[in-house]
Amino acid sequence: MLTVGARVAWDNTAKEVTTPAAGRFPIGVAVEAAGNGITSVAVRLDGVATAEA
Repeated sequence: MLTVGARVAWDNTAKEVTTPAAGRFPIGVAVEAAGNGITSVAVRLDGVATAEA
């Protein structure tokens, strides 16, 4: 589940945007809420090159 303003990260293994955790790449913040079963979410990219967390 994501709330508006929540930090988001790219999970390169699952090929999806999700919450930050070890092995994921921080990319920005959610600009809309997303709950279970939601397959897309709008994200504001932070424009900063990232490294795996």
